[in-house]
Amino acid sequence: MFLFDEPLSNLDAKLRNELRVEIKRLHARLGKTTMIYVTHDQIEAMTLADRIVVMKEQKIQQIGTPDEIYHRPANLFVAGFVGSPQMNFIKGRLASTGEGLSFLAGDRRLSLSAYQFATAPSAGQEVVLGVRPEHFEIASNGTWPGFKVDIVEPMGADTVIWCSDPAGSVQVRTTGSRRAARGESLTLHVDPAQVSLFSAETGERL
Repeated sequence: MFLFDEPLSNLDAKLRNELRVEIKRLHARLGKTTMIYVTHDQIEAMTLADRIVVMKEQKIQQIGTPDEIYHRPANLFVAGFVGSPQMNFIKGRLASTGEGLSFLAGDRRLSLSAYQFATAPSAGQEVVLGVRPEHFEIASNGTWPGFKVDIVEPMGADTVIWCSDPAGSVQVRTTGSRRAARGESLTLHVDPAQVSLFSAETGERL
């Protein structure tokens, strides 16, 4: 068994990336050898680990594969800690409609017919909707119109667009070729199968 205690934290970004790849190769070459790697860097955790243990204040928040941690975070802390840009959080409540349960936040509604609940929900419950920036789609026939572009961050392969409505702001990650101008109006589409829901009271995943 090998223990790595933040071995790359004092290196510059280029060397850190190179050594991260070398550690991954070493792990593959050694086969079934166990490595425990301690880090505050989420990129190191996501790229190196077979299983991740997310901890806060000496307590385990979630244990899972990188895919499980990213796509099905156990609580608000894990959801906000893993991912860059971080997950968008929108406060609202659950309501019973003709389509079953829906998420309501002001004038915005999202059907949850495709959402896989981890615990039994109840209509009227106060919740927090989590949406990864890349899971917002800019579409003329989207579910949520009326967002205004505030800031555009070109990142080469990707573009991060900060946009807002009267209820707050969200980050949208799209392709690097997508252009947006400050003040432009956007309509966003949200896929219910890709969102996360958390209890507003406990912060735990629903």
